[in-house]
Amino acid sequence: MKILKKNIAVLFFMIVVSLSVLACGGQTAKTGEKVLRVGTDPNFPPFEYYVERVQSHTGFDIDMVNDLGRRMGYERVEFINMPFDKLLEGLSQKRYDVVAAGLSITEKRQQKYAFSEPYVQSRFALMACRGAGRSSMDRKSIGVEAQSSAEQVAAGYAGVQVKGFENNGAALQALLDKRCDYLLADEFTCSFYIANGYGEKVEILEKVGPEDKIGLALRKDDAELLQKINIALKEHKKSGVYNNLLRFYFGIHQ
Repeated sequence: MKILKKNIAVLFFMIVVSLSVLACGGQTAKTGEKVLRVGTDPNFPPFEYYVERVQSHTGFDIDMVNDLGRRMGYERVEFINMPFDKLLEGLSQKRYDVVAAGLSITEKRQQKYAFSEPYVQSRFALMACRGAGRSSMDRKSIGVEAQSSAEQVAAGYAGVQVKGFENNGAALQALLDKRCDYLLADEFTCSFYIANGYGEKVEILEKVGPEDKIGLALRKDDAELLQKINIALKEHKKSGVYNNLLRFYFGIHQ
């Protein structure tokens, strides 16, 4: 019995050590495997979303970062799911080295984090239930993804109440349930919803604000990784892969 207990204790210790190794950036059970660890919120189509049926991430950011990882010499890219409002916090805590989540490059975020060169530009879109139309916004509510750039843009409408939700999918459901009057989100996300099952339920009323520049976020002390990413991103943009992704996910032809 004592031998059995000792073996169990040793086994438990080995499991804990293995999990600790897996938690460290760039280290996996496969010795020497070079891994790029990327934080993402898989609820932001078409930039990133998780397909439960095949248990895999997909989306523009996912395909792009996989290509960047290959160009930088990584054997594998590992995506770590996080709620959007916790992504940058997780980056600071070194849970991963890059954030790919359709992040707008804002002055506030740049005060604390480094950003890659922009890889796409987009505007926000105001969406409503089909047939509701656009009336006075006074005392109306706009649903947004909490702590996203959409919060600030929505606050620009006079007299509105801005309601934050965990992600855009939750905000869309709130719109359908009439828990908010409008949804403000990235124009590509709104177009994705309309093209994928919600076209008879919702519609885009208008495009809002200036174009947002979107980039990958890193810690400020990761200057070497940032340089490698920007070089790989430049190569990626020149390749046919980038144009194919723009066309496939956003309908953009360049």
